[in-house]
Amino acid sequence: MRKVLSVFMVLMLTGLVVGCAPKVANDYSAESVTRFAGKTQNAKLYSSGGNWRVETESFGKKGIMIVRLDKKVSWMLMPEQKMYIEQKLKPDMLMGKTAKMPGEIERKKLGQEKVNGILCDKYQVIFKVNEKSEPTSVFQWVSKDQIPMKSSSVDGSWSSELKNIKRGKQPAKLFDLPAGYKKLSLPGNIFK
Repeated sequence: MRKVLSVFMVLMLTGLVVGCAPKVANDYSAESVTRFAGKTQNAKLYSSGGNWRVETESFGKKGIMIVRLDKKVSWMLMPEQKMYIEQKLKPDMLMGKTAKMPGEIERKKLGQEKVNGILCDKYQVIFKVNEKSEPTSVFQWVSKDQIPMKSSSVDGSWSSELKNIKRGKQPAKLFDLPAGYKKLSLPGNIFK
């Protein structure tokens, strides 16, 4: 169970800091590179119609997260066990997933820079994770077609960026629960 939760936490971290679904319904696939606490996590991302999928590996285990904005749900798939965990989608789970961040208070354009060969507008974004939290800020680079290409902490302690973007329609089956998977119920809410 610990390895399952560790894979899930890596996916959540990757999902929180990586820009993988745009404000508009762009269709594309990309590689994501996230750097945090001296470690690098690579993932494969798919975006279609505002829904997205993140595939990664941690501790030798493959994990897949599917976010369905249309159903307001996320699924963490564990392919080896043919199981999944379901979580109702909350606005703070979309951090870095959209061109406008949940809880955004202010956005200051700082100029333009290229991220992996794609010209982007660079912003400093001030936001609150929830109503009780203090405002914080991050840097975000957004392409002309509203894909969040890169996100970074202001102090440089973490960053996440997209590489090798391939624009185009993605197979619908990537965003569905696979047949034969069983729902895993965990005691309490580990996601609070």
